[in-house]
Amino acid sequence: MIKLFLAGPMSGIANYNYPAFHSYAQKLRNKGYHVENPADSPPPKCVTWLGYQRNAIRQMLTCQTVAFLPNWQRSKGASEQYVLASKLEIPCFYAADLIEHGSAALQIKRQTRCATAGGITLNGKEFSAADLLNRIMMNMKHPPKGRASITRWAMVSHLTGLGSNTASELCLHFGKNPDDVLR
Repeated sequence: MIKLFLAGPMSGIANYNYPAFHSYAQKLRNKGYHVENPADSPPPKCVTWLGYQRNAIRQMLTCQTVAFLPNWQRSKGASEQYVLASKLEIPCFYAADLIEHGSAALQIKRQTRCATAGGITLNGKEFSAADLLNRIMMNMKHPPKGRASITRWAMVSHLTGLGSNTASELCLHFGKNPDDVLR
């Protein structure tokens, strides 16, 4: 039985997004996974964001893989967990893909080299550097009007015509926080 850690956004979401965590955990358990769900963990002694993150990382390190809930890229904690899991070569998946496709699900890949030679895989799709640059050039004609600030992922999405999850993953690929606010 594969032991997996469930990661995703909690802060700033009603009930800390526990209903979604519990729902995904149950669906994954029904598929035969042993799920480590941080929503089931007791609160840390120091009840701070950092205390919860430390507990989550300790829990994640006991697992063979990590499954990410929707919008994980917009979560500081889940993004940090993704980077750490990638560096430690712990396979990362979208929880929904594991539920739908099981062992045939595609891993979330973290590229460590620049995309100038060959391509880059984002959100399960292969893109050439030329295609990404072409998307940026084509979409730069119409920047957001009347905007004083924009998150990095939203600007990348606007410039490339990519969806929000893929734009966030592209930011992470280049070592940038997708939630940084650009002014």
